[in-house]
Amino acid sequence: MKKLNNKGFAISTMLYGILAMIILILYLILSILNSGLYTKKQMVDDEEKYINKCANRQVALEKCYKTYNYTTPAVSCSEEYDAYTSCMGYEANSIYSASTATIKEAVLDYADVYSITEGNSTLVFDESKTGESRYVFVGANPKNYIRIGSKTGRIMSIEANGVVKVIMLDPVSSKIDTESGAGISPSSPNQTVEAYRWERSVAHNKLYQEYRKLEYTNKMVDYTFDIGLIQPDPTNAQSLLEIYNDAEKSKFSSVYGTITMEDYLKASANAHDNKYNCKMNTSYSKFKLTNLSDNSHKCNLENWINSLTGSDPTWTQTPANSLDKYYVIHGTKIETGDYNTAKNLYLVVCLSSKLTVNTSGDGSQANPYVISLK
Repeated sequence: MKKLNNKGFAISTMLYGILAMIILILYLILSILNSGLYTKKQMVDDEEKYINKCANRQVALEKCYKTYNYTTPAVSCSEEYDAYTSCMGYEANSIYSASTATIKEAVLDYADVYSITEGNSTLVFDESKTGESRYVFVGANPKNYIRIGSKTGRIMSIEANGVVKVIMLDPVSSKIDTESGAGISPSSPNQTVEAYRWERSVAHNKLYQEYRKLEYTNKMVDYTFDIGLIQPDPTNAQSLLEIYNDAEKSKFSSVYGTITMEDYLKASANAHDNKYNCKMNTSYSKFKLTNLSDNSHKCNLENWINSLTGSDPTWTQTPANSLDKYYVIHGTKIETGDYNTAKNLYLVVCLSSKLTVNTSGDGSQANPYVISLK
């Protein structure tokens, strides 16, 4: 009996020891879990404080953006923008912005706020499009720069439906020419000869290669380019509006193209000013495009496309006299060039009306509008 009591005592002692160890292990586990929960709670609290701080700065920035166009003179939101971007971990000079708008909204709002006027460089209503709210950039150096991914272009026009027409800044050298075996006549009765030949031209294929190099091409849309033949014959001198009407006789729909004569002429501030003979009205003086260097008309002056193309002969998409010749921008002159000679060729694309830009850009070369997918 005594031996049994001793064994029972030994077993109970062992069980108490095991129980004590289990309790100690559970205590340690609970202590570790409690410490982890405390750490996580601290992290959550810190994160909440940080988010609230950034949210307050975002509210201040958006409030500034919404009210700055009601102040005179207009105030800058740069301090609020820098505070917000710093809080969010962005560089103050990065392409990110706390606020975005459609390109049309941003450009028109900027024009309203700052009344963009650098000489005659501005955004104007296109009065040749009756009943449409279409706008074009005009003058020697308007603020119409826009960055699309890693590439930079300049806004040519904002269409009534909000689509934005952009010319990219890096030209390529190309002939117009027609592809081998393309023929000279369309097989479809609904397609004009001008459209048929352009679609099958070497230039069109070259532009396609440049188009494929761009980012965000899924955000680009079709545009109807007016590419009707315009006669350079002096017996067929025309007013600016008559020239536009001729160009509209043939149309080509594509997601990309190049400069047309309409683009070039409407980029002149003088084409929208009653003081000059090239005003878009049939009552004004008529002229032939090949004599456009005659400064009495002034349609070739105060024109940012001249500055863009410089002294290098540059193709337009507008045929002259026949489909073997196209109009060429050469400094302040308009010439005709043979389709089988190489000249500069600029890519023109059209951005969707739904695409947004960061509102921190002002369209200047140093601070362009920047495409945003936020």
